[in-house]
Amino acid sequence: MIEKVISGYCVLNINDSVIYAAKGYKIYKSFDETKTWELDGIVNDFKFSNLARVRLSARLFRAEITDLLVLKDGSRMLIGKKGIFVAQKDSKEYKKTFSIPRGTRPLNICEGADSTIYFGEYLRNNERTPVHIYHSHDGGITWKICYTFKENTIRHVHGIFYDKFEDKIWFATGDLDGECIIGNTSNDFQEVHIFKEGGQKYRTVQLFFFKDFIIYGTDTEYEKNYIYKINRINGTEERMQNVQGSVMSGSTYEDNVVISTTVEPSDVNTDLYSHIWFSNDGVNWKELCSFEKDFFDQKYFQYGRVRFPRNAMMDNKFYLTGHALKDIDGKTVIFKYM
Repeated sequence: MIEKVISGYCVLNINDSVIYAAKGYKIYKSFDETKTWELDGIVNDFKFSNLARVRLSARLFRAEITDLLVLKDGSRMLIGKKGIFVAQKDSKEYKKTFSIPRGTRPLNICEGADSTIYFGEYLRNNERTPVHIYHSHDGGITWKICYTFKENTIRHVHGIFYDKFEDKIWFATGDLDGECIIGNTSNDFQEVHIFKEGGQKYRTVQLFFFKDFIIYGTDTEYEKNYIYKINRINGTEERMQNVQGSVMSGSTYEDNVVISTTVEPSDVNTDLYSHIWFSNDGVNWKELCSFEKDFFDQKYFQYGRVRFPRNAMMDNKFYLTGHALKDIDGKTVIFKYM
């Protein structure tokens, strides 16, 4: 059940009950569950901050803030177009600390238990050139390459994720058969373990960790999409649920998981709605609701999808933002699920 719709704010992170949201290239925070907002900081990027002022131009030029991480030292880091930006503790200025050399941006950033931060390159890469994973040991101020996938190995990195149960950093890659890898490292990518590798059933952009298993949804336009469960010990995999489209966003809280599908039409994925699926154990799934793609051309104005902020679930409800969807584009929705 939709509890509230908040226009103009796209929630990115809920950290210790503080809600961080983007409004163009400005970040706001709320201490009272979105009743009031105060400025957290301004992203120092003249070109894209101007393009982000108008919603349609932000969509057309991809001038959006897509991820925000609150670091253990109180600083904040975010992904904007063509850059990683950091605001030091108590500062209201997000300064660019890394200019993305290839592609427009990584799909996420990840902080490990030792405060090392990671991201992987996400680019078109039709030539299948080498692809890098970067790390930072100083809160995102400086970055270095920590691992490189060799030429003709993968297209790009879909995400980097921290697993608190095994204290490991996991990664996922794509896109074509043979390029889809799920793997991990326990020593800052000095050694890499390939957990799963092969076809489209291993193509994912987000992993959800449980004590005994891992959950993910597939992200493919070539085959039907499913939610999978993989046993940590023996690697056996099970299809838990078929879904209507590519899974590109989700969130967990304790044993609860919520994911959304993307409107990415293809010969096999024809649905024109972004659907939200929920599970309270990672095994049994039910659809909660769906939102229709808006009428703007997806080639220019993006696929329709629901995005979840970090730590989206709290107090029997979750937060989401709509992108290229009717009635909720550029808005935050609070949804009560229990």
